[in-house]
Amino acid sequence: MKILILLILLSSTLFSQILWEIEVNPNDLLRDVTEIPNSDLLLFTYNTGKLEIRRSGDGSFVNQLIRKPNESGELRISNSGKIYHKQFYNYNHSNDSMDLRFINNNETFKKISLSVNDLENTLGYKEKKYFNIFTIENDTKLIGRIYYLFENRENDNGFFFIYNLITNEFEMKEEINLASDYSVIDKSYLSPDDKYMVEVSGIKSKARICDIQNKTFSLDFIDSNNNSKFTVLNNPSFLNNKMMSVNYAEGISLFTFPELEVFKIIETNNKFGFLVAGSYLCNDDLVINSFKKKYNGSNNEYEYWYTIFNLFSESITYNSYDNIIFPVGVKMVILKNCNQVIFINDLDYSLGKVTSYNFHTLNIENENNSNEVGHFVKIGSTINFNSREFIGQAANIDIFNSTGSKVGNLHNGILNQEIYNFQIPELPSGAYFLQCQLPNINLNFNFVVVR
Repeated sequence: MKILILLILLSSTLFSQILWEIEVNPNDLLRDVTEIPNSDLLLFTYNTGKLEIRRSGDGSFVNQLIRKPNESGELRISNSGKIYHKQFYNYNHSNDSMDLRFINNNETFKKISLSVNDLENTLGYKEKKYFNIFTIENDTKLIGRIYYLFENRENDNGFFFIYNLITNEFEMKEEINLASDYSVIDKSYLSPDDKYMVEVSGIKSKARICDIQNKTFSLDFIDSNNNSKFTVLNNPSFLNNKMMSVNYAEGISLFTFPELEVFKIIETNNKFGFLVAGSYLCNDDLVINSFKKKYNGSNNEYEYWYTIFNLFSESITYNSYDNIIFPVGVKMVILKNCNQVIFINDLDYSLGKVTSYNFHTLNIENENNSNEVGHFVKIGSTINFNSREFIGQAANIDIFNSTGSKVGNLHNGILNQEIYNFQIPELPSGAYFLQCQLPNINLNFNFVVVR
């Protein structure tokens, strides 16, 4: 799953339903949080290379994944969500065997050492490498590539294969032409149903689809004259039997898969006046996007906001432009069920804090076209506070700027009236965050000052 970096300010209601907050080692510098298929588990990836499995429900630690000394490259998790292994693409390592391990406990599920045509016993054999390996069909088969390297490089050989882990036999082994455009692969991935594998060439702008069941490859999809079929294969999201690609200027493209026939092209800029900055696909027919648009006609400034767009009705079902803005630099991940949003860095930019909130608190409706959000409303240069339910309680109300520095105090003491009208201090233009600390709850409100 992808990280969204939104350069906007934060609305208070978003943070009214915190699900959990955990602390991680700030020295590790958390880089990414992704979902593990068919489970309630998350993969935490750190810049140091450390990999943790945690539960999405409470953020609790489950396991730290391991890498053996001879293993290198990308971590790959099966579509079943049970098995993981490391990819091998480092030519400094010889990889005669590879381990498939269980995610929950790191125990070896299967150790394999594949041999094609007994090439290991050929004169001049040096080593073999595994590349772009996936487990498929509920972890009963492997699909990928194996390369045999010889002292005389002209004798090097490679195979695309499907291997049955139950019978320990090859179901397919097709020799790779090492002079072809697909001798080197830039990226490869499986369709969610394990029926197709896509390979993107590392030599030319080309891609192809392998039909795993029929063990055949499609014709090339070449990136020429803005070939949108290559674009969708190079950077896809899957939606049932559809494949989606998003381009910040062109909009959203939907294709049937694997036929790659055009299903729908949505030119968001021409039709709705926004450019796509990033996206998440949720609940099959909803795409969750951050959008960007030129600000005041300038080529160098942009407005950023958050929208939920229905792909099939081609309508905006939620737009945060009026009342939800995110802090600069906050990294956010939306889980696929769209019930949860995780912030990798806390809102005060302190490292080592990961926070999860109820996603549906984003869906704020403005009643009667007012600017009211929760207990606070900004009207002109004042902020009104509806404190009726908190009368008699002690409250401390502070204002912070977008970097988390305190820049003002509106109240510190007992609340003794139902409505407060606070004059906003003389602050520079920008985004600000109000925090009201009460004995049993913290209320948050964000606003913009324009001078």
